[in-house]
Amino acid sequence: MARLANLLLTIRSMLLDQMMHRVRREYEELPGLRLTRWQAQRLWRLDPGECELVLTSLVRSTFLTESRDGTFVRRIQPEWSAFDALTRQLTDGQS
Repeated sequence: MARLANLLLTIRSMLLDQMMHRVRREYEELPGLRLTRWQAQRLWRLDPGECELVLTSLVRSTFLTESRDGTFVRRIQPEWSAFDALTRQLTDGQS
């Protein structure tokens, strides 16, 4: 019985890893994607517990951040934010 329980935990862990990779790919492929927990559950067909695990793991890994409005967005990488700031300065200076 313990072997079966361990097998089921291993399978669940593998499925959650696959789901985390899928969510990461979606955020990478869709810049600006903003989803609430409920929207993420529906989009990826997750139950509330699975969705919470996936989102929390991605926030802890600093891939996502939770905004004040409760949406999950991709955390901007430092090199891109510096690039964006420079681009804005140059664009503002040309106006």
